[in-house]
Amino acid sequence: MNDVLDQLRSQIRAVESERNAHGEDRVSSQCVAVDRMLPGAGYARGTLVDWIAPSGCAADFLSLSVASRACENGGALVVIDPDRQFFPSAAAAMGINMDNLIVLRSAEKPGGHIRAIGQDLLWAIDQSLRCPAVAAVWGPLPKIDDRWQRRFQLSAEASGSMGLFVRPLALARQPSWAEVQWLVSPSTHVCTSENDFGVRLNLARCRGTHGGKSISISINTVTGSVRVARSDREQIQPIGQPSLPISAQPPPRAPTRSQTYSVPVAARVAHPALGRSGT
Repeated sequence: MNDVLDQLRSQIRAVESERNAHGEDRVSSQCVAVDRMLPGAGYARGTLVDWIAPSGCAADFLSLSVASRACENGGALVVIDPDRQFFPSAAAAMGINMDNLIVLRSAEKPGGHIRAIGQDLLWAIDQSLRCPAVAAVWGPLPKIDDRWQRRFQLSAEASGSMGLFVRPLALARQPSWAEVQWLVSPSTHVCTSENDFGVRLNLARCRGTHGGKSISISINTVTGSVRVARSDREQIQPIGQPSLPISAQPPPRAPTRSQTYSVPVAARVAHPALGRSGT
Protein backbone atom coordinates (compact mmCIF):
# COMPACT_ATOMS: atom_id res chain seq x y z
CA MET A 1 0.00 0.00 0.00
CA ASN A 2 2.82 2.41 0.85
CA ASP A 3 4.45 1.75 -2.54
CA VAL A 4 1.18 2.58 -4.29
CA LEU A 5 0.80 5.82 -2.33
CA ASP A 6 4.39 6.84 -3.09
CA GLN A 7 3.81 6.17 -6.78
CA LEU A 8 0.64 8.27 -6.77
CA ARG A 9 2.45 11.12 -5.03
CA SER A 10 5.21 11.02 -7.66
CA GLN A 11 2.65 11.15 -10.45
CA ILE A 12 0.88 14.11 -8.83
CA ARG A 13 4.17 15.99 -8.45
CA ALA A 14 4.99 15.34 -12.11
CA VAL A 15 1.61 16.73 -13.21
CA GLU A 16 2.03 19.79 -10.99
CA SER A 17 5.52 20.44 -12.41
CA GLU A 18 4.12 20.37 -15.95
CA ARG A 19 1.29 22.69 -14.92
CA ASN A 20 3.66 25.25 -13.41
CA ALA A 21 6.79 25.69 -15.51
CA HIS A 22 8.15 28.15 -12.92
CA GLY A 23 7.93 25.71 -10.00
CA GLU A 24 11.67 24.99 -9.84
CA ASP A 25 12.49 28.64 -9.14
CA ARG A 26 11.90 28.99 -5.42
CA VAL A 27 11.68 32.23 -3.49
CA SER A 28 12.79 32.25 0.13
CA SER A 29 10.69 33.59 2.99
CA GLN A 30 14.00 34.95 4.36
CA CYS A 31 13.57 32.64 7.35
CA VAL A 32 15.20 29.22 6.97
CA ALA A 33 12.84 27.46 9.39
CA VAL A 34 9.77 28.73 7.54
CA ASP A 35 11.28 27.64 4.20
CA ARG A 36 11.68 24.11 5.57
CA MET A 37 7.92 23.87 6.02
CA LEU A 38 7.37 24.38 2.28
CA PRO A 39 7.94 21.93 -0.60
CA GLY A 40 11.22 22.77 -2.30
CA ALA A 41 12.24 24.96 0.65
CA GLY A 42 10.50 28.09 -0.62
CA TYR A 43 7.62 29.60 -2.58
CA ALA A 44 7.19 28.71 -6.24
CA ARG A 45 7.00 31.52 -8.77
CA GLY A 46 3.80 31.72 -10.76
CA THR A 47 1.63 31.15 -7.69
CA LEU A 48 -0.53 33.02 -5.17
CA VAL A 49 0.27 33.17 -1.45
CA ASP A 50 -2.16 34.40 1.22
CA TRP A 51 -1.36 35.68 4.71
CA ILE A 52 -4.65 35.73 6.63
CA ALA A 53 -4.36 37.82 9.76
CA PRO A 54 -6.02 40.32 12.09
CA SER A 55 -4.94 43.93 11.91
CA GLY A 56 -1.36 44.74 12.97
CA CYS A 57 -0.14 41.14 13.16
CA ALA A 58 3.06 41.51 11.08
CA ALA A 59 1.54 39.88 7.99
CA ASP A 60 2.48 42.99 5.97
CA PHE A 61 6.11 42.67 7.04
CA LEU A 62 6.37 38.93 6.41
CA SER A 63 4.77 39.09 2.97
CA LEU A 64 6.79 42.15 1.91
CA SER A 65 9.94 40.21 2.87
CA VAL A 66 8.97 37.58 0.30
CA ALA A 67 8.27 40.31 -2.27
CA SER A 68 11.73 41.75 -1.63
CA ARG A 69 13.38 38.40 -2.33
CA ALA A 70 11.20 37.80 -5.41
CA CYS A 71 12.38 41.08 -6.94
CA GLU A 72 16.06 40.97 -6.03
CA ASN A 73 17.22 39.66 -9.41
CA GLY A 74 15.06 42.08 -11.40
CA GLY A 75 11.40 42.49 -12.15
CA ALA A 76 8.90 45.05 -10.95
CA LEU A 77 7.05 45.06 -7.65
CA VAL A 78 3.44 46.15 -8.01
CA VAL A 79 1.88 47.33 -4.74
CA ILE A 80 -1.88 47.39 -4.18
CA ASP A 81 -2.61 50.49 -2.10
CA PRO A 82 -6.34 51.31 -2.18
CA ASP A 83 -6.22 53.24 1.12
CA ARG A 84 -2.93 55.08 0.44
CA GLN A 85 -1.18 53.59 3.48
CA PHE A 86 1.94 52.23 1.77
CA PHE A 87 5.30 53.80 2.73
CA PRO A 88 7.89 53.43 -0.09
CA SER A 89 10.69 53.94 2.44
CA ALA A 90 9.84 50.55 3.99
CA ALA A 91 10.26 48.85 0.61
CA ALA A 92 13.53 50.70 -0.05
CA ALA A 93 14.94 49.60 3.32
CA MET A 94 14.18 45.99 2.42
CA GLY A 95 16.27 46.21 -0.74
CA ILE A 96 13.51 46.82 -3.28
CA ASN A 97 14.57 48.92 -6.26
CA MET A 98 12.48 52.09 -6.26
CA ASP A 99 12.90 52.38 -10.03
CA ASN A 100 10.97 49.12 -10.37
CA LEU A 101 8.20 49.98 -7.91
CA ILE A 102 4.64 50.52 -9.19
CA VAL A 103 1.82 51.55 -6.83
CA LEU A 104 -1.81 50.85 -7.75
CA ARG A 105 -4.41 53.16 -6.23
CA SER A 106 -8.07 53.34 -7.04
CA ALA A 107 -9.46 56.57 -8.44
CA GLU A 108 -12.21 56.35 -5.83
CA LYS A 109 -11.80 58.20 -2.56
CA PRO A 110 -10.65 55.82 0.20
CA GLY A 111 -13.13 55.17 2.96
CA GLY A 112 -10.68 54.41 5.78
CA HIS A 113 -11.08 50.63 5.68
CA ILE A 114 -10.61 48.15 2.87
CA ARG A 115 -14.05 46.62 2.44
CA ALA A 116 -14.13 46.25 -1.34
CA ILE A 117 -11.92 46.91 -4.35
CA GLY A 118 -13.34 48.44 -7.51
CA GLN A 119 -13.41 46.69 -10.85
CA ASP A 120 -10.73 49.01 -12.24
CA LEU A 121 -8.26 48.00 -9.53
CA LEU A 122 -9.08 44.30 -9.90
CA TRP A 123 -8.43 44.59 -13.63
CA ALA A 124 -5.09 46.32 -12.95
CA ILE A 125 -4.07 43.56 -10.52
CA ASP A 126 -4.92 40.89 -13.09
CA GLN A 127 -2.94 42.65 -15.83
CA SER A 128 0.03 43.08 -13.49
CA LEU A 129 0.03 39.39 -12.60
CA ARG A 130 -0.12 38.52 -16.29
CA CYS A 131 2.92 40.65 -17.16
CA PRO A 132 6.25 38.71 -17.32
CA ALA A 133 8.15 41.87 -16.34
CA VAL A 134 6.42 41.89 -12.92
CA ALA A 135 8.14 39.76 -10.28
CA ALA A 136 5.45 40.16 -7.63
CA VAL A 137 2.14 41.85 -6.86
CA TRP A 138 1.81 42.61 -3.15
CA GLY A 139 -0.76 44.21 -0.89
CA PRO A 140 -4.07 43.86 0.98
CA LEU A 141 -6.85 41.95 -0.74
CA PRO A 142 -10.34 41.82 0.78
CA LYS A 143 -13.04 39.33 -0.15
CA ILE A 144 -13.45 39.21 -3.92
CA ASP A 145 -15.46 37.15 -6.38
CA ASP A 146 -14.16 33.61 -6.91
CA ARG A 147 -13.89 34.29 -10.63
CA TRP A 148 -11.37 37.06 -9.99
CA GLN A 149 -9.35 34.78 -7.73
CA ARG A 150 -9.23 32.17 -10.47
CA ARG A 151 -8.17 34.80 -13.02
CA PHE A 152 -5.39 35.95 -10.71
CA GLN A 153 -4.16 32.36 -10.32
CA LEU A 154 -4.15 31.72 -14.08
CA SER A 155 -2.43 35.04 -14.81
CA ALA A 156 0.35 34.38 -12.28
CA GLU A 157 0.81 30.85 -13.59
CA ALA A 158 1.14 32.11 -17.17
CA SER A 159 3.73 34.82 -16.44
CA GLY A 160 5.69 33.50 -13.46
CA SER A 161 4.72 36.48 -11.33
CA MET A 162 3.80 36.01 -7.67
CA GLY A 163 0.62 37.25 -6.02
CA LEU A 164 1.40 37.98 -2.35
CA PHE A 165 -1.77 39.05 -0.57
CA VAL A 166 -2.59 40.05 3.01
CA ARG A 167 -6.19 39.06 3.66
CA PRO A 168 -8.66 39.67 6.52
CA LEU A 169 -9.26 37.06 9.19
CA ALA A 170 -12.89 36.64 8.11
CA LEU A 171 -11.66 34.76 5.02
CA ALA A 172 -9.87 32.03 7.01
CA ARG A 173 -12.49 29.38 6.17
CA GLN A 174 -13.22 30.52 2.63
CA PRO A 175 -12.13 28.70 -0.57
CA SER A 176 -8.95 30.04 -2.13
CA TRP A 177 -6.86 29.56 -5.28
CA ALA A 178 -3.67 30.30 -3.31
CA GLU A 179 -0.87 27.74 -3.51
CA VAL A 180 0.10 28.53 0.09
CA GLN A 181 -2.10 30.01 2.77
CA TRP A 182 -0.85 31.11 6.20
CA LEU A 183 -2.93 31.95 9.26
CA VAL A 184 -1.05 34.60 11.25
CA SER A 185 -1.76 35.31 14.92
CA PRO A 186 0.06 37.14 17.73
CA SER A 187 2.22 35.10 20.11
CA THR A 188 3.67 36.72 23.22
CA HIS A 189 5.56 33.76 24.72
CA VAL A 190 8.34 33.88 22.09
CA CYS A 191 9.38 37.47 22.80
CA THR A 192 12.68 37.95 24.62
CA SER A 193 12.84 41.77 24.66
CA GLU A 194 10.55 44.76 24.49
CA ASN A 195 11.48 45.24 20.82
CA ASP A 196 10.27 41.76 19.82
CA PHE A 197 6.91 41.06 18.27
CA GLY A 198 5.83 37.43 18.47
CA VAL A 199 3.92 35.73 15.67
CA ARG A 200 2.43 32.28 15.27
CA LEU A 201 2.31 30.98 11.68
CA ASN A 202 -0.09 28.16 10.90
CA LEU A 203 0.21 26.53 7.48
CA ALA A 204 -3.48 26.23 6.64
CA ARG A 205 -3.01 25.20 3.02
CA CYS A 206 -0.04 24.21 0.88
CA ARG A 207 0.03 22.25 -2.36
CA GLY A 208 2.46 19.35 -2.14
CA THR A 209 2.42 18.93 1.64
CA HIS A 210 0.00 18.53 4.52
CA GLY A 211 -1.47 21.59 6.21
CA GLY A 212 -1.68 22.03 9.95
CA LYS A 213 2.01 22.69 10.56
CA SER A 214 2.80 25.71 12.71
CA ILE A 215 5.78 27.68 13.93
CA SER A 216 6.33 30.56 16.35
CA ILE A 217 8.71 33.34 15.37
CA SER A 218 9.88 36.58 16.90
CA ILE A 219 10.42 39.73 14.81
CA ASN A 220 12.68 42.44 16.18
CA THR A 221 10.95 45.69 15.24
CA VAL A 222 14.22 47.64 15.29
CA THR A 223 16.56 45.40 13.28
CA GLY A 224 14.02 43.32 11.35
CA SER A 225 15.68 40.07 12.49
CA VAL A 226 13.51 36.95 12.68
CA ARG A 227 14.08 34.24 15.29
CA VAL A 228 12.33 30.93 15.77
CA ALA A 229 11.03 29.83 19.18
CA ARG A 230 13.33 27.26 20.84
CA SER A 231 10.60 24.60 21.06
CA ASP A 232 9.88 24.94 17.34
CA ARG A 233 13.58 24.77 16.44
CA GLU A 234 13.76 21.41 18.16
CA GLN A 235 10.75 20.03 16.26
CA ILE A 236 11.69 21.11 12.75
CA GLN A 237 13.95 18.64 10.99
CA PRO A 238 16.36 19.86 8.28
CA ILE A 239 15.52 18.87 4.72
CA GLY A 240 18.83 19.86 3.15
CA GLN A 241 20.24 23.17 2.03
CA PRO A 242 17.42 25.32 0.64
CA SER A 243 17.76 26.40 -2.96
CA LEU A 244 17.78 30.18 -2.63
CA PRO A 245 18.08 32.79 -5.38
CA ILE A 246 21.50 34.42 -5.67
CA SER A 247 21.56 38.07 -4.66
CA ALA A 248 23.65 40.66 -6.46
CA GLN A 249 25.31 41.26 -3.08
CA PRO A 250 25.13 37.91 -1.27
CA PRO A 251 24.85 38.07 2.52
CA PRO A 252 27.01 36.00 4.86
CA ARG A 253 26.18 32.30 5.23
CA ALA A 254 22.70 31.91 6.66
CA PRO A 255 22.60 31.06 10.36
CA THR A 256 20.82 27.92 11.49
CA ARG A 257 18.68 29.48 14.17
CA SER A 258 17.49 32.69 12.57
CA GLN A 259 17.68 34.67 9.38
CA THR A 260 18.70 38.29 9.91
CA TYR A 261 18.37 41.10 7.43
CA SER A 262 18.63 44.82 7.93
CA VAL A 263 15.27 46.61 7.93
CA PRO A 264 15.65 49.93 9.76
CA VAL A 265 11.93 50.75 9.36
CA ALA A 266 10.65 47.30 10.31
CA ALA A 267 8.69 48.81 13.17
CA ARG A 268 6.42 50.60 10.71
CA VAL A 269 5.35 47.31 9.22
CA ALA A 270 5.53 44.86 12.10
CA HIS A 271 4.34 46.91 15.09
CA PRO A 272 0.71 46.14 15.97
CA ALA A 273 -0.13 49.79 16.63
CA LEU A 274 1.02 50.75 13.16
CA GLY A 275 -0.49 47.87 11.22
CA ARG A 276 -2.79 48.28 8.25
CA SER A 277 -6.25 49.09 9.52
CA GLY A 278 -8.13 47.35 6.76
CA THR A 279 -6.81 43.81 7.08
